[in-house]
Amino acid sequence: MAQQNGTYWATCHGMLSKKGCFGNDRISKIKFCENFVVGKTRRTSFGTAQHVTKEKLDYVHSDLWGSSNVPYSLSKCQYFISFTDDWSRKVWINFLNTKDEAFTSFTEWKKMVETQSERKLKKLRTDNGLESCNQKFDGFYKKEEIVRHRTCTYTP
Repeated sequence: MAQQNGTYWATCHGMLSKKGCFGNDRISKIKFCENFVVGKTRRTSFGTAQHVTKEKLDYVHSDLWGSSNVPYSLSKCQYFISFTDDWSRKVWINFLNTKDEAFTSFTEWKKMVETQSERKLKKLRTDNGLESCNQKFDGFYKKEEIVRHRTCTYTP
């Protein structure tokens, strides 16, 4: 990318000098201009995610939502945890009073969904939030043989 923009800069410089835009001054080679390159770059979006899930509970996305600044719900909860099955797109939501309840909520949800579907959870995708990155969760993933995928915190 930088080489392409450097070539572009040299081409523009050559055309401008031929048109006499620099006057009669001696023209010397212009050093690489990082600001020019940054100004010409553009941000590209992420490609479409491609998960090849063949059955329910093969790949589940989870996230904890809320803040201590959010007003209480009718049931006095300020947080909720969501679980989304990649294959069926079914979503489960559990309300939490505190973030500390995430582990208990997850284990109860896992037991319920595995009993109902007669399938085991294979892969769980979460961000690197502290509520799901602790020794309790890590030990549980290992014991239950759940593959863990982590995304960057605060990214969709």
